[in-house]
Amino acid sequence: MKNLTKKKAKTEKKTVKKPEIPERSCISCGKTAGRNELLRFVTDGEGKAIYDRKGKLPGRGVYLCFDGECLKLAAKKNLFAKGFKENINRKEYTQLLNEIYSVTSGYFFALLRSGRGAGLVAAGSSKCEKLLESSLVRLLLIPEDASEDTVKKVLALAEAKGVTVMKCPAKLTMAEELDVPLRAAFVVTDEKLAEAVSVPLKNAGVIKSWLDGV
Repeated sequence: MKNLTKKKAKTEKKTVKKPEIPERSCISCGKTAGRNELLRFVTDGEGKAIYDRKGKLPGRGVYLCFDGECLKLAAKKNLFAKGFKENINRKEYTQLLNEIYSVTSGYFFALLRSGRGAGLVAAGSSKCEKLLESSLVRLLLIPEDASEDTVKKVLALAEAKGVTVMKCPAKLTMAEELDVPLRAAFVVTDEKLAEAVSVPLKNAGVIKSWLDGV
């Protein structure tokens, strides 16, 4: 009986507690959320508030919701100065959005470059078609200025295979950032990379829509 009890104890699954994510408050609307759900800013000590995408820069941080109205109010009333309790140079709304957009899109391209180096990202309609036919694709990226006729087949294949399709920056931007010729389609063949790439790409698109609306 004693041995059975020990055996049972060994086979029981250990319950692992998930680490709690610290909560922070938005300096604009006061909403409380997990730190990883908010945009973090730090001060450089010389009167500038800097967007901290990774949330790891040293020093006191202030937080904002990923929301156009919260960002607009923070810029208009210079809430960074209040949050840091020091003199902070005022940022115009468009300046703030451009800074966040630049960092966010930069992260998107960094992920793609890393994936391309590891053979997890392919470019070009023909190559993308072959990979789609082989059911190896997890994400299809179509530049915003790609011709509908050029990507007609890859889009049809993606739909048939149930592959997620997302718009990405223009062909020239993609070519310059990834150091490839102009291409009308890109694919990601790794699921984790596809998920990671999707987040900054989606967020950059939202920020761009806010900029277009200014």
